[in-house]
Amino acid sequence: MNRLGFQVRVSAISGIQSTLQILFVVVAAIPVRVLIERIFSREVSADWETSLIAGCAIATFWYLGVCVSTFVDIRRDAIRGRTPRQSFPATAFWTGAYGLMLALSAAIVIGTHREGDSMWTQLTPLVFVLIAFFGWPRTIHVDETCVWQRTRLGLKRRIRFEDILAVTYEQGTTTVSGKEATIEHTPCHAGSSQIQEALSKRAHKKIYYGGTPLA
Repeated sequence: MNRLGFQVRVSAISGIQSTLQILFVVVAAIPVRVLIERIFSREVSADWETSLIAGCAIATFWYLGVCVSTFVDIRRDAIRGRTPRQSFPATAFWTGAYGLMLALSAAIVIGTHREGDSMWTQLTPLVFVLIAFFGWPRTIHVDETCVWQRTRLGLKRRIRFEDILAVTYEQGTTTVSGKEATIEHTPCHAGSSQIQEALSKRAHKKIYYGGTPLA
């Protein structure tokens, strides 16, 4: 996993399936749109060339995004295991998605302000800031004595290893249940298998899936 060439190959392969699915949906939607137009308006104006170009562009950007985000996550995983404190932030994909959302929101606010639009129009894009704020997964940290995470208000939610009651895994989410707090490592977080390994080795806790301990 530490070899750069292997990491690049895995990253390149990771986006192929979802990219082909997007391209298939775009192409399949063209005759469906033609059929709908024929039924309701009887005027068919299908621009196959433009639709295919747009579909290929969307699929290409998606493929590049998946490849880059996968490569970043793999590099993170390779480095994470060497540090005393292991951190599990949002995956590179979601970090990029929410970061792009914030950048676009700022650009729209600046643009509407320069155009002299109304205050409500200028403030509307801030909705995306709220979406990013509440949706962005908070980083989970596993150090030598506890697992902890900051809340959306910046408060520290901590579970000491001796206070862990159970660690369960279900539908891609690893849940650490403590006496006074619960921390969830969701599919939007990086390093699903590594946080389980860290909890198993450092906290000496078994991971349960459907009531059965994982090997």
